[in-house]
Amino acid sequence: MKLFDNRVQETKYKVLREVAYQTWKGNDVFAEFNEIANNVIPKDEPPQTCCIYKDRAVVAERVRLAVGGSRNNTNIVQVIDIACNECPEAGYVVTDLCRGCLAHSCVQSCKRDAIIIDSHQHAHIDKNKCVECGRCAGACQYSAIHNFQRPCERACKVNAISMGPGGEASIDYEKCIDCGACVYHCPFGATVDVSLSLIHISEPTRQAEISYAVFCLKKKNQKKQHNKHSCKLRIQQYKKIKE
Repeated sequence: MKLFDNRVQETKYKVLREVAYQTWKGNDVFAEFNEIANNVIPKDEPPQTCCIYKDRAVVAERVRLAVGGSRNNTNIVQVIDIACNECPEAGYVVTDLCRGCLAHSCVQSCKRDAIIIDSHQHAHIDKNKCVECGRCAGACQYSAIHNFQRPCERACKVNAISMGPGGEASIDYEKCIDCGACVYHCPFGATVDVSLSLIHISEPTRQAEISYAVFCLKKKNQKKQHNKHSCKLRIQQYKKIKE
């Protein structure tokens, strides 16, 4: 049975599992980061990105968010800047399918004179003039002009995601409705759902002490603009018997 749709989901699960386990043991999560990183990103396996150091830096950010993240940022959907692979700028691009035809219908369709024909009769788009209207793509008989979009930007139905100053994804929280579509569609797992908060519970009984490491679902109160916790969802639960 398939448990995860992709490696991003599996990595996120491993981080939550390790954080819950260390919390259940009563350890400081950040003090045990090396052990967590070794279990999530083993050094004898090929790196997920350019190198193991970046992989573990991303894991460190995931750990920080798993234990609540920054108190100054209460948004449910957040971006891990270092994990964002700086996708190319979205927009219409002339692909290699351009045949350098005689008609040049793309040139005729553009009202901004943004289409340039090179010495090989191939078309190019001047991004300083282009307004992303898509007329050229509709006019091309070879479908050689394609509108490329970031996966997260394409998934967002309220147009809340754009490119930040450093090339990373940026979320407009005035528009964002916390639907999580960008979280699911990001191939690098750079957009994350911070709807879970880790707490440690100890319940003494007559014969033993039951200890839990529980991830609770945070619910956003739109009127009071702060987060509440509901412990109905238990993702990881561990039981400790006092000898």
